[in-house]
Amino acid sequence: MTSGTANVGEALQMFLQGGGRVLLMIAMALFLAYIIFFLATSRCTQGKKAVPCTSSGTGPTEVPWAVRSGNLTYLAEVPLDYIDSNDVYLIYSDLFYDLVGSDAPAVKQAAVRLEDVGPESDPKDLRRVADYLASENVPFQVAVIPIQIGQNKDGSDWYGLSLTDRPEVVDEWKDRLDAGRSVMEDAGLGEPTIFETPHYGGSVNSYVAMAQEYNARYEQGDYYASILMGQPSEAGKSYSQQFPYTVHDIYGGTVYPENLGNITEGEQNNHAIREPKFLISRAKANLTARESTASFFFHPYLDLNYLKQTVHGIKELGYEFAPVTELK
Repeated sequence: MTSGTANVGEALQMFLQGGGRVLLMIAMALFLAYIIFFLATSRCTQGKKAVPCTSSGTGPTEVPWAVRSGNLTYLAEVPLDYIDSNDVYLIYSDLFYDLVGSDAPAVKQAAVRLEDVGPESDPKDLRRVADYLASENVPFQVAVIPIQIGQNKDGSDWYGLSLTDRPEVVDEWKDRLDAGRSVMEDAGLGEPTIFETPHYGGSVNSYVAMAQEYNARYEQGDYYASILMGQPSEAGKSYSQQFPYTVHDIYGGTVYPENLGNITEGEQNNHAIREPKFLISRAKANLTARESTASFFFHPYLDLNYLKQTVHGIKELGYEFAPVTELK
């Protein structure tokens, strides 16, 4: 018996000649599968100043936030825990394409909805808003209130009105069928196919019923902690979620996104004042997702300049307005 050593090249050649080529390819595939790819990093700051990411006060100011190895993607935090329009959930929303192997092309789409159009709406407001959007070639949707119930100004009694009581409001929309809208069947304005939950709040049963009765919802939605486990839901444990693109949700229905909010001149519904620049900044943040959507709603009684600033700002970001049913 003799003994000795061979260099690496000779050993590899002997391995391949001995029928080990396939085994080597398998070994290389396994090796590549465990390579770690850094997809995103998190920068630690205090104000605008970079600071160490550790409690000891020393160390790096940037740490991995999302890493991938093979089919496993790991995030350093739960991105859906505190959803905000400018938060890290937008990064996750884009990473999700790769998680499911999607090759969807990048798009920039926008949508606008005229809100709370009902029996007490002023046809003049509706006319000026519709004329402006038509001049900008912006298709739009209309959230119609078919029946409105309220109190008298002095609070002494209640009253109710329907669109059939205000034919002038109905006529205003009949004259603008080509301008683009989603309206109600009441008073002959077309069969409703999309539902918006009042103030974006609903129960599990109501959402399931909407999925059965309508083609889609157009809103942000409430989701309950127990529904993934099939347990009874609790009203106090609902969580509002908005989407950067069109989704098919757990209730069985399609949800078109409204993810920018609306313009307000004062504090409203627990929200601070929102100016056009605020909505535009949200639209800019939504560019993080490759199928970017900038979707907002507008009350027709507000100053038209608000709408003009918002539409122009969103267009300048490269978005193209489309009917809500065409949102990706």
